[in-house]
Amino acid sequence: MTSVEKFSNSFPEIKKIVFYEHLDDRGSFTKLYSKQIFEQLGFIVNEVFYSTSKKNVFRGFHMQADPYEIKKIVFCSEGKIEDFFIDLRKGSSNFGKFEKIILSKENNTGLYIPEGFGHGFRVLSDYATVGYLQEGYHNIDSETGVNPMSLDQDFGNIVISVKDKNLPSLEQFANE
Repeated sequence: MTSVEKFSNSFPEIKKIVFYEHLDDRGSFTKLYSKQIFEQLGFIVNEVFYSTSKKNVFRGFHMQADPYEIKKIVFCSEGKIEDFFIDLRKGSSNFGKFEKIILSKENNTGLYIPEGFGHGFRVLSDYATVGYLQEGYHNIDSETGVNPMSLDQDFGNIVISVKDKNLPSLEQFANE
């Protein structure tokens, strides 16, 4: 049975999802969508994306600005990632704070991330496939976020895109 669990005392709106999985000699069978669970979260799937990345790639911290904010459920269907979310709600007492969780095929876990939070991940395995169930529609003109290198966090020797390097620092984002 798929379950939704509290993930963080600091961020009660972030939820951990443990997907139902059946394992046998043939492999695995996983339920990614349950109308009952998604209704419990108040989540409607409008779009589904996935990315593939090599070891040490960091994608993020991404979000969409108002009025095109989105909610996400993120999971790792192949490999292993260190998944991060950061509070980018400018009026929040937790603004700029972030937490992380390991997502992998082995732990069969996802993360529900509501509007106002940036999302990013670092690939720990040689290769990873990450899926995104999204409420709201991708709008390229409202893409925003923060440069991960502007945070007080050692991400190690990561590979990030030019686009992510050009994201504002956390301080710049706060003052926009």
